[in-house]
Amino acid sequence: MSWLIRAADAWLSNQPRNGAITKDGQIQHPEARACIACHITQFSTRAYLTAVQQGYAPHDTMALSGIIARLRSNSRPLYGHPGVNWARVIYSARTVSSRLPVLLSMYRQVSGEGAGVDRDLTLGAARFLLLSDECGAGLRSEADGSKPDVSSFEIGLQAWETFQLASLVEPHNQTWKEQTACMDRRLRAGKPQNTIDAAWRIVAPKRLGQPVDDAITDILRFQQSDGRFALEFTKNAPPRRTSSAITCFTHWLSPGTADRKWISWRNAPCGNSARKLERSTGIQRL
Repeated sequence: MSWLIRAADAWLSNQPRNGAITKDGQIQHPEARACIACHITQFSTRAYLTAVQQGYAPHDTMALSGIIARLRSNSRPLYGHPGVNWARVIYSARTVSSRLPVLLSMYRQVSGEGAGVDRDLTLGAARFLLLSDECGAGLRSEADGSKPDVSSFEIGLQAWETFQLASLVEPHNQTWKEQTACMDRRLRAGKPQNTIDAAWRIVAPKRLGQPVDDAITDILRFQQSDGRFALEFTKNAPPRRTSSAITCFTHWLSPGTADRKWISWRNAPCGNSARKLERSTGIQRL
């Protein structure tokens, strides 16, 4: 956790790889200021805050605060559409716009800040999702510059959460309740196209308060003998690091399930990885 969040903070401050000290006020490369830097800001924050939610003690909170400040200040107005925000990204505008309010909500749960702190950003992102027609067009994946694409279930779940957050800060607007209900229906009825979709399909019903047994059974049918997964729905295709890693990550996002096979698998490769991390870093779960 410490390495992850410190590395992200160092990248954002343009700290050279050789470790020389530099400050935010010094000359900055323009891309390090304009691009939201998904892998640096969002994935590090989501992984860190997910670990905190799972019981790991928070460390390096100053670095985390710096990254959160960057996320909060990155939104850009979408000209011609008053009140709509978007983020400077290469490809994945729908992914990022639906994810930012969720990340900031996770941070507020740790920091104790109120939802009003990020009101404008949340509403701006939710309005962008209205323009991209997340409800009407249904669950859709999105290119992010490499393969595989971002999961349609991940985007759908983030949109559902963002519409919920918008409803909290603007409760008189019935649009947000309608959009939340629509995304709820989409997630329940959606059909996964690959194992990454299938992994996120477990998280979605868990967040919706629905049983996940069928979703767990579906994905475990394609687990290979070494515990890994291919991207395709087959045991014969080459295992993919991305598919296996995301499946492991979504296990940690779905605690409390009573499915014995799911628990057994989570305590094997994923659990072993977590224990190795604790031994090597000294970071202990509470």
